[in-house]
Amino acid sequence: MVVEPLSTTAAAVVLNGLDDVAAEINLVAGHRNALDGRLVDVAIWLLANDGWKGTGLRKPEQFLAFRCGLSPASARRYVQVAARAEELPESIGALRRGELCLDQLMPIVRRVPAWADSQVLRLSKKLTVGQINAVINKYDFERSGPPAERHAPVIDDQAADEAELIATIDAARADASTENTSTSASASASTVPADTEHARSTMPKDRCWVGVGDDGRWRLHLETSPDVGMVIDAALREARDRAFRSTGSMVSDAEALADVANRSLDAIDDASRRDRFRINLHVRTDGVTADELGATLPDVMARHISCDGLVSPVFTEHGVPVSVGRSHRIVPDRTRRIVLLRDGGCRVPGCGATQHLEVHHVVHWADGGRTDTWNLVALCGHHHRMHHHGKLDVTGNADIAGGLTITNEHGIDVCLDGPRPEPVTGPPPAPVGKYRPPLCERLDMGYVSFIHPERLELIAASALAHSRGQPGVASRS
Repeated sequence: MVVEPLSTTAAAVVLNGLDDVAAEINLVAGHRNALDGRLVDVAIWLLANDGWKGTGLRKPEQFLAFRCGLSPASARRYVQVAARAEELPESIGALRRGELCLDQLMPIVRRVPAWADSQVLRLSKKLTVGQINAVINKYDFERSGPPAERHAPVIDDQAADEAELIATIDAARADASTENTSTSASASASTVPADTEHARSTMPKDRCWVGVGDDGRWRLHLETSPDVGMVIDAALREARDRAFRSTGSMVSDAEALADVANRSLDAIDDASRRDRFRINLHVRTDGVTADELGATLPDVMARHISCDGLVSPVFTEHGVPVSVGRSHRIVPDRTRRIVLLRDGGCRVPGCGATQHLEVHHVVHWADGGRTDTWNLVALCGHHHRMHHHGKLDVTGNADIAGGLTITNEHGIDVCLDGPRPEPVTGPPPAPVGKYRPPLCERLDMGYVSFIHPERLELIAASALAHSRGQPGVASRS
């Protein structure tokens, strides 16, 4: 394999066979992993310091996405890794050395407890991302975690085997939990057992995310408890059954969810509430139709949606919508829709918020400002509050590209530009470690085991006592 030196124009790599290709992939993968580790270090600094907040952005992932040109989801992963840097030094160190890729690391970051860091890492280097997800999502780390401090399981010669010992410890924990629950119930009906409180505190939080992805497709992501999930599943099954009874054809889950949403909107009786949740499309004079954020809709979709819709014309003068001047202080709905379409989200650079936006007068109404589009700008609630608390200043003409000036409380321009990558003049820093691809062999979950070091101490003590022929009692105070 011949690798020519990098220049400011291009880098050429001559590959003479499959061996060269494999070696080049491993080299590039190691460099990429190490560079991801450097971005994690940047995210660690952002979490530990506040100096970057003068830019008007409130989350580290927003700053990272804006400066690196990343999608919000990609930037969020670096921050998630950085948040666990102290708990997972071995796994994150492997990323820095180039030995583990970010996709392999993310399942570890999301679920693996600190005590299992090195154990999981040894296995993860040999597994594909899918296999790592399978192991970590199915493994019960709580069962293999530290033994309860208040329990003193008896370890006799029948408990030398590791599996039997762990079962004994867990049985003791369960018995003690039952006893504590009964005692608490007799003392006070409102007292919650400690184990129940622990379960509640460790239960994952419900999450729901909606938005448009980088490919223009609208997405819904939902993570919730099984009981809520069963309710949603029952509603989808009812919608599918309803569609089948009325049309005689099966519908998908997406179509069933749309039916549930339509019935919910149809049930709104109050006209003012119904207007708040109206779906607005923008039809230009050339016939192009766009949604509220300016994304163009296919003709067939636009025709379908607008077939049973109300048309509200917008008049323009010299290409600018005719506004209402000083006749209205509250921004009319029509003008508000024009501003939201023009801005496409919060106008503070790098913010990225597209929902729950507020329309702000650049020159305040009380100071003689007009309710015209040039004097109106879309801001998210956070940045709108920052402005009215003197932390952010907005001036200029909002209708002109680049006509707005946004400064912080010190008068410094907020994030005038986004990514500014340095030109490539040489190879990236060589990773300390060496990337080795996964084995891609069959994964047998039955042989996967992670055990807390304190449990290993109990196992070792039991095995030693058993080898001496003397049953012992292990207790922890």
